Amino acid sequence: MENEDKKELHSSDWIGRTVKDGFVYRAWMKNQGILQYEFNNKPVIGIFNTWSKLMSCNGQFRELAASVKKRILERIWIFYGENRGARLLGIPINRTPIYYGF
Repeated sequence: MENEDKKELHSSDWIGRTVKDGFVYRAWMKNQGILQYEFNNKPVIGIFNTWSKLMSCNGQFRELAASVKKRILERIWIFYGENRGARLLGIPINRTPIYYGF
């Protein structure tokens, strides 16, 4: 446990940048209502869910994503629902995102 506390988080690398990119990441997170102390020294996790009402063949992913979200929130980690994390990281999304009010 002690070694894990000292290990640098990958998310700290891009959130803590002192150049323009780091400023943009932090500004976006603050714009979403996340305060600075809420994302300091915590892992940032994005979950990409392909389930939609139009494509019900991926229905199992809805329950899986809900279960993962529950576990993440129990650990008090920051959670970006579905495609929000992808947009923050600059990953292009070619479909309409589905939000569940995270």
